[in-house]
Amino acid sequence: MTPDAYLQFAGRVLTYSLQLSAGVVACMAVTRLCLAAHRRFRLWLGFMMAAVIYGAVMIAQELQKVRHGQTTDPMAPPPHPWFVLPAHFWLVPQQWRSMLVSWLPVVGVTYLVIAASMLLAVIWRQVRLRLLVRHSRRPGPELAALFAGIRARAGADGCELVVVPELGSPATAFWWKPRILLPEICEEMAGGDSLTTVLWHELVHVRRRDYLWALAVDVACCILFFHPAVWKARRQMRIERELACDEAVIAAYPDGRADYAESLTRFARLLMIDEGLNMGIDFAAPINFLSTRVHAILADRQSAPKWQQAVRGMGSVALLAIFCVLAPGLAVFLRFGAAGLPGAGGAP
Repeated sequence: MTPDAYLQFAGRVLTYSLQLSAGVVACMAVTRLCLAAHRRFRLWLGFMMAAVIYGAVMIAQELQKVRHGQTTDPMAPPPHPWFVLPAHFWLVPQQWRSMLVSWLPVVGVTYLVIAASMLLAVIWRQVRLRLLVRHSRRPGPELAALFAGIRARAGADGCELVVVPELGSPATAFWWKPRILLPEICEEMAGGDSLTTVLWHELVHVRRRDYLWALAVDVACCILFFHPAVWKARRQMRIERELACDEAVIAAYPDGRADYAESLTRFARLLMIDEGLNMGIDFAAPINFLSTRVHAILADRQSAPKWQQAVRGMGSVALLAIFCVLAPGLAVFLRFGAAGLPGAGGAP
C-alpha cells in the first residue's frame, strides 16, 4: 500500500468511528421515547447488526481499491448526492509519512491478534457451557411436571429442562436445541408460584431466540472491540432483553409481581455469596441492574394513551431520519500537508 492509500484507509476508519458514535447517541435518544422494552431491544440489536454490516462493506471496498491500485483524492468530497454536512479535513505532516508506513501495518496486525483472541474466548465459553450441560441431570418428577405444563402454554415444545448442581441462577443455553438450566435450589421451589414465573421468563428467552442474538453480539464486539459504542450497545441490549422478558412474565402473571421480584433477589443473593456458581455462563441474567428490574416489576404502569404513543412513535422516526440524513456528512479526510507550508506540518 502507498502512503496515500494508508491515509485513505485511516480516514475511512475515523469516519466509521465517528458515525458509530453518532449512531449510539441517536439510539439513546430514541430509547427515551420508546416505552416497550422489546422495541428498545430491537433498536439496539439493529444498531449492532448495521454496524457490523457497514464495517464489512467499508473494509471490502477499501481492499478492492487496494487490489486494483485505486486511490482517490483525499480532499475530494464523498460521491454521495445526499452529502449534507461539510467534511473535516485534516492535514498530516509530511514527516509522518515514514512513520505511517511503518506503524499502520503493526496496528493492523495487533488488531487481528486481539480480535482473534476475543473470538477464541467466545468459542471457549461455548465449549465450557457444553461441558457443563453434560454434567447436568434431569429434574425431579414434580419440577418436570410443572415445566411440561408451562412449556405447553408458552409454545416452546423443543425446549428441555435440566438441573445443574454448580449453577447459581437460571439461564438459557443454545438456540437450535435450547436448554433451560436451573440450580438445584429450584427443586425446593417447585411447589410455589415464584418458580412458575422464573420458568416463564426463561421460556420467553427461548421464544425470542435471545441466546442466538447474544452470541451474534458477542462476535460483533470481538470485531469492533476498539469502539466504546458497541460495548454500550451490548450492555443496553442485555438490560432491555431482561426487561422485555420481565414484561412478558407480568403480562402472563399479573398477580405474581411480588413473588417474581422476591425470586430474583433470592438468586441474586446466591450469586453474590459465591460468584463462581455462575460457571462463566455469560447468558445468565446479570445482577448489576437488579434494582432496575425489581422496580419495573413492582411498578404497576398503566399503558400510555394512544395519542402519546403516536407522538413518541413519530418522534422516534424523526430522530432516526435526521440521523440517516446527517450521518454521511460525518466524514474525515486525510492528506499529507505540503512540505514548506507554515501550519501544514511541513518545514517553515
